[in-house]
This record gives sequence, C-alpha cells and structure tokens, in this order.
Amino acid sequence: MLSSATRRVIVSNASKAATAAAPMTSSMSSFSAASRTQKASYWSTSNNSLAKRPILHQNQQIRTVFIQTDTTPNPESIKFLPNRTVLPLNTDASTTGFYVTRSDAADIKRSPLCKMLFDNIDGIKSVYLGEDFITVTKYAEAHWKHVKTEVFSVIMDFYESGKLAVTDVEEITDTTILEDDDEVVAMIKELLESRIRPAVQEDGGDIRYVGFAVETGIVSVQLAGS
Repeated sequence: MLSSATRRVIVSNASKAATAAAPMTSSMSSFSAASRTQKASYWSTSNNSLAKRPILHQNQQIRTVFIQTDTTPNPESIKFLPNRTVLPLNTDASTTGFYVTRSDAADIKRSPLCKMLFDNIDGIKSVYLGEDFITVTKYAEAHWKHVKTEVFSVIMDFYESGKLAVTDVEEITDTTILEDDDEVVAMIKELLESRIRPAVQEDGGDIRYVGFAVETGIVSVQLAGS
C-alpha cells in the first residue's frame, strides 16, 4: 500500500505530464464546436500568415477555412489563398478573373465578396479574384497590420454566407435603387448606404431600409446587432 507522500508524488507527476501533453495555444484563440453561435479565428505571427475558422453549415457539418497569404511584386498587394474555390470554372469570370476598384460601383454590386471587402475595410483600393485566390491591394497610407486582419475576417464571413463570389447580375439589396423608386426614395437609399450604414457597422451593427411613407414622411428602417 502506498504512503500518502508517495501518492502525492504520483499525482503531481501525472498532473505535470498532462500539462506537458496539452497542445500549445499561444497567440491563438480556442473554438468550441458545442457553441454554434461562437465565431473564432486566429492568426499566427509567422511571415506566412494563416487564418482559421471552423464554419458550421446548414447541414450541421463543421468545415474549417484556412487562409494563407503570399507576397506579390507590389508591396501594396497581398494574395490571400483560402482552401477552397473562389471563382468556379463554369463562370464567365473564371477564365480572366474579376478585377474591381473602389470606384467601380456597378461591378462591386455584381460581387458579394468584393462588396463585403469594400464595405468593411476602408483601406482597400482594389480586389482581384482568381480561381482559388483573392488579391487585395491597399492604399499606400493604410497598414497591412490592420488591413490583413480585417480581410481574413471578411473572407471567412463570406464563406459562411454561402454566396457566390461573382454573379451575372448585380446583387439586389435593401438599398439598391430600383427603376420604380422616386427621387426621394433614391436619395434615402443613397444616404443609408453611403453615410449611415458605414457608421452603424463601425459599431458592430447594421441598418436596413424597410420603406418610406409619403403621407407622413416617415422612413422605416430595421436595426440589427449593436
């Protein structure tokens, strides 16, 4: 029969062994598969940047998006490589790629991915989509330290949405100006999209146009998030 002192030594050694066997998690945040609403991502501090987020799809199957980066001859451009297709081969843009700058409003509306990047990251100048990569070019005054982290997050959010990177027609949203919108409604939508929505999203929320009552002059909107 073991003495109490001997038992304490055995327990202490077992505890140390369990601690030594535990995976290293420095500079990484953990993700619990049991928490389906939790969004977790982490970035390594190595030169070959890597982002990872487990994604829960509608069929409850968890898949993980890994995003690596690669340098380009242009120091203002970085190539982001997710472990999945960006432009499917059966799309018109797959042979030539899809290039858009911040001023190309019509083309941005055709690409949910590009729209998410431009809407959420002020420092982006242009985006090029290839078959399996996304090249982001920033403004010279912007810093990759901040832009890269935001690009990782947007790309992961995009794949969670299940949308196509590029569509044949522009994406119709709540603030899309339709042919039958009168001048007042068009101005309201433009104001929401260009001024109010970016400010609300900066605080972690969103605002959506619902309608405009001509009789009362009241604009109805829907708030989300914060």
